Amino acid sequence: MNKLIIIVGILVFAIFPCKGQTDVHKEISFSFLEQISSKNDKASFENLYDKEMLHTSQNYSQLKDKTEANVIYDMIIDAISEEIQKYNEPLENFEILTLKESKRHKKYSEHLNLPDNYEYHAYILYHNTNVITRFLIKENKIASFSVINKSGERFFVLF
Repeated sequence: MNKLIIIVGILVFAIFPCKGQTDVHKEISFSFLEQISSKNDKASFENLYDKEMLHTSQNYSQLKDKTEANVIYDMIIDAISEEIQKYNEPLENFEILTLKESKRHKKYSEHLNLPDNYEYHAYILYHNTNVITRFLIKENKIASFSVINKSGERFFVLF
């Protein structure tokens, strides 16, 4: 009987994601958004990297001259910042949902699917029903987010 209770307990925790982890990831996302959308202080990739907010790939760590990569990342961060600032509203009026929450509660027609055991956790930033950006979080750091290129296509930038 005790073994049955333990097995059921393990299955419950395995099937349902830990709400505490989701809350931590949402706090990380909002902290990142506060940094990049500040009108007083322009955020830079290097500054966010130094604050250990970003999870970078092994390739980035091995670069001898990171200047070119940082310039590109800064342009991408600026694009998201401009997207947020165009609403001219405080971040409290934006909503971050997990990919599963988004598919349940919002109109979400895109085909972004991640396996359940994937090492990244997907979150989506909304303003009302408008998708602003998507985040991938790994090891409690922003590992990737999406932007729209000049052709109007959305793509993920992996650090």
